[in-house]
Amino acid sequence: MLDVYVGPVITTPPENVTVREFEPASFSCVVTARPTPMVDWTVRRTISDTLNLVSSTFSSTAAVGLLGQRNATLELDNVTFADRGSYTCSGDGVASGFVSNGV
Repeated sequence: MLDVYVGPVITTPPENVTVREFEPASFSCVVTARPTPMVDWTVRRTISDTLNLVSSTFSSTAAVGLLGQRNATLELDNVTFADRGSYTCSGDGVASGFVSNGV
């Protein structure tokens, strides 16, 4: 038997989202690899109106699709001004390591 590993590729990157304060926000991305990749989200938030940034990494709801495809959705409830920032979807796979794409 021959197994072939394919490195992660973000086939559907996240899109920019604008919402009103206290409304929900949702980001999604699709990462494809073989074997099925792990997906994480990283956010870089702006503190006040300065250039000081805080980074956090967390996992999101993810469903396994066809052929090693992982559909990852990040849902934020009741967003506030403090939630603004850059959200990045990252895929990590056995072959070729790591890819990311953000908004």
